[in-house]
Amino acid sequence: MTERSALDTVTAYLDALLGKDFGTAARYLAEDFKFEGPIRQYKSAHEFLKGFTAFAETIRPGWRKIAAFGDAHHAVLMYDLFLVSGAALRIADYYTLEDGKVRTETLVFDTHGFR
Repeated sequence: MTERSALDTVTAYLDALLGKDFGTAARYLAEDFKFEGPIRQYKSAHEFLKGFTAFAETIRPGWRKIAAFGDAHHAVLMYDLFLVSGAALRIADYYTLEDGKVRTETLVFDTHGFR
């Protein structure tokens, strides 16, 4: 991967992941990637992508950025993704990067929309 900012890397990762291009999304993740969310936690990129593939059936492809901040090794994004029903799900996401790859992701959203 070419040298890019953390925010650029995370934006490209989200474009792939939320566009349901899981092969491309996987290339942005470190092998020891860790994910922590309100419903699930994963301890590897493989485990995360396997779990996310099932979740992807509940959302429409794409996302809409609300706000973003990043430096060399961290990125924070607030964005909307959309359920197949059309309802928006507002997400806050914090990432750490190492050697140009996403090492950790901490995702927060209101789970009320899933009740």
